[in-house]
Amino acid sequence: TPSNSSAASDVYKRQAIGYPAGPCFYKKELLMEEKRRAKRFTLHTSLKVISLEVGEKIGNLINLSPHGMMIKAPAPIDVGRKMELSLHLPKTIFGKECLDVEAQCVWVKPDSDPRYHQCGFEFIDVSTQDANIILGLIIEQDEAE
Repeated sequence: TPSNSSAASDVYKRQAIGYPAGPCFYKKELLMEEKRRAKRFTLHTSLKVISLEVGEKIGNLINLSPHGMMIKAPAPIDVGRKMELSLHLPKTIFGKECLDVEAQCVWVKPDSDPRYHQCGFEFIDVSTQDANIILGLIIEQDEAE
């Protein structure tokens, strides 16, 4: 059982990144229209992002928020395109080595390296378990900073 200070710390972290303060959160909180931009967390490890449609790597995860992610990709992705994506996790979380999500590309811009593009994705219909995996990745990155 976590200590009260640990539980209080988790509540604070959830509130700081835009999640409800309760012990868990639900899909509807992730799907609500954002009234403000959620803090994005840059990852310290490179996570591969695979398109489940073609079974190939489309890029690397650069940053993550409760509502979406940015990837660095060698080819631009069409804005508006919905994709089934798999993120290879740095360690097993809730018994999963990969996080499979549906996401829609909402913006694309050239990267500072002309060989790549930055592509912003918004998550669609995230399960409670997957939302908790995203939260775990964010908290882990926040603690590493």
